[in-house]
Parts: sequence; C-alpha cells; structure tokens
Amino acid sequence: SDATAIVADRAGDLFVGSTGNFVYTLANVASPSWTAPTTLSGAKSVIGLFFDNNATPDSYAAGANGSLVGGVWGGPSSTIGASTTAAWTAIGTASVTATSSVTAFAGLAGSSGPLLFAGTQLTPGQQYANLFQFPVTNDWSPRADGILGGNVISLALPNSSGTAGSSARVLAGTSGGGVFRTTTGGL
Repeated sequence: SDATAIVADRAGDLFVGSTGNFVYTLANVASPSWTAPTTLSGAKSVIGLFFDNNATPDSYAAGANGSLVGGVWGGPSSTIGASTTAAWTAIGTASVTATSSVTAFAGLAGSSGPLLFAGTQLTPGQQYANLFQFPVTNDWSPRADGILGGNVISLALPNSSGTAGSSARVLAGTSGGGVFRTTTGGL
C-alpha cells in the first residue's frame, strides 16, 4: 500500500498513514515491527499527520474516508510500544466529525495546545471551500470566507510568528481556484 503521510514523535516512534488503512506505528525499540491498531479506530486513508510535543493528546491524524473513519483524531504517543499503537479519539463534534472526508490537514504547535486546520469535501452549491480551525470554543469553527474554487487540498502554516491567540497565518491551496493566504493573521 502507498504511504500517504508519515510523522515521528519525540521518542522516535513512526506513525504512517496509507490508502485504505488505519494508522500503523513503528516503535523506536530493539527489533521493531509495524503495528496495526487492534481496535481499528481512528482515521482511515490518512491524508495528514501532525505531532505536538506540548499537547495532550500529542499525535493527530486526519482521514479521507468517511463512515466513522474520517475526520481528525488524536492519540497519545505514550501508549506506543513494540506491539501497541495509539488509542485514537475523534477531535470535535461540529463541522469536522468522524464521518467527514478530510481533504487537507495541518497543525501548528502552540504553548496552550495546537492550532489544527482541516479542509473537508466541498458542499455542492456552496460558494466557499470548507476549511475549519480547532480549537475555537473547544470545537471546529469555519474559516474559509473568500476561499473559492473547490476543495482545499493543501495547507501550509509557514511559521509561528503569525500566531496571536487562536489565529495563525495560513496558506490554502484549492482544487480549482489557486492559493489563498490570510492577510490579518487569522482566517
């Protein structure tokens, strides 16, 4: 299967997403082997992974498959061992849920927890793309005004110098309308 996303945590454990699968892990131990989730929970067909040393949970995965295996999930890397993987929990209950098909995902580490951004499938007849930020009032909040052209398929959070409170400078690429950037430090 093709790897679609990869990230390492602070202990050197690897998280890998691939088409049609849940997140596999490879612990940084002697004689490691790839470990599949035993409960088959979390994001499937992962399109993005993010790790934040300052957060709990500290590992995040976003999936493109809906039906309770899409959306954005968080899990502690502290549960990873030679034969164990992260215990994943869906992040948020509004706008981006476990049934959402995520098209783009990025995170920015912050001192009070990460800022997460997720794009989801464009709603037919809708003018703007679906882009959401977490946490805003402890859930996902729309942040796509002015982003035209289809699905958000790529996100970049260039640096933390644009971080102020719950906003960050963001670049968003779409499937038909080009690249959009914030001008005020937030979306």
